Amino acid sequence: MIAPYVKVFSHFSHMLCGAVGIRVIFQAVRFGANSTRQTELILAAFSFVNLKGLIIWPSKRVLLFWTIRIIAGLLMYEAYYGLREKPFSILPDPDLIYWNDHHRLAFAMLEFGVVNSAGFTVITGDIGCGKTTLVRYLLRQLNRHTAVGLISHSPQGNAGLLQWIMMSLNQPHEGSYPTLYKEFQRFLHEQYSKGRRTILIVDEAQNLGMVSLEELRMLSNINADKAQFLQIILVGQPQLKDMLRNPELVQFAQRVSSDFHLKPLIASDVTRYINYRLKAVGCRAALFSEDACKMIATASCGIPRTINILCDTALVYGFAAGAKLITPGLVTMVIENKQQYGVLPLTALAS
Repeated sequence: MIAPYVKVFSHFSHMLCGAVGIRVIFQAVRFGANSTRQTELILAAFSFVNLKGLIIWPSKRVLLFWTIRIIAGLLMYEAYYGLREKPFSILPDPDLIYWNDHHRLAFAMLEFGVVNSAGFTVITGDIGCGKTTLVRYLLRQLNRHTAVGLISHSPQGNAGLLQWIMMSLNQPHEGSYPTLYKEFQRFLHEQYSKGRRTILIVDEAQNLGMVSLEELRMLSNINADKAQFLQIILVGQPQLKDMLRNPELVQFAQRVSSDFHLKPLIASDVTRYINYRLKAVGCRAALFSEDACKMIATASCGIPRTINILCDTALVYGFAAGAKLITPGLVTMVIENKQQYGVLPLTALAS
């Protein structure tokens, strides 16, 4: 009867939070050990797999207990910590935007571009800084009089950009370039005649090559006189800003009316960011110690997505350890395991 438990435990131990192996489980639960009996149970669970991968049989009850305990940390730490939902998902969530000065300014420039019918708006920033989340928030603010085309995965190079644009606007996207261009022009004029504006948002725009950027500029020539048929918002990594500074794209750069570069959070903002997201999902008390937040700020370099990964994993470890407070010890364990077993680049902590 123990074989199914062995299979589940062995499989799970190799996928836990990117920190492969029993060492993660052993350290996490050992950290919270507060009695001789608990320590014995933990050591029994740890003996399940030795360095050669050979099975050393603990009791069925011990094995099942710790298997369920760690799996539950991934699935149910919200209930343990009194949270309505996971506070540190890496998916863009407009409901959990932390409005620091940089994010306020970035959104202000997005909003300014839309309200003032800017031909081009450009928002850049490092990977994981929250650019896509701001775009999702903007989409919520747009009224029904706006036709929006969103290209979330920019085509590489010159891979049929106009087809992607037409597809994003739910328009026919088959045919030759002249046919598509004529249909695109007809669509924009039709929307304008109905009092509707058309906004094209291109995310991950750093993937667009010089040819595609020039094509976008030429498509913007559809705008004539005071009539603004098309507004284009480009969102991308710092390489996009570098490309637009290329002398060959000076005509493009001159059409950018609104732009902003989103920077990582400073150390003091990281603590406020963590506490804000926890409070937003129902946490009533400080769950991460001040020193734990400082360590996360250092390791993450202030990148929100990296902060989320570290905090989410720390909550899993905290649940497994039965900890009510995420301490520097738990965070150190998370960071060390990520550095040793994971693929996420982290800044080393000072020893």
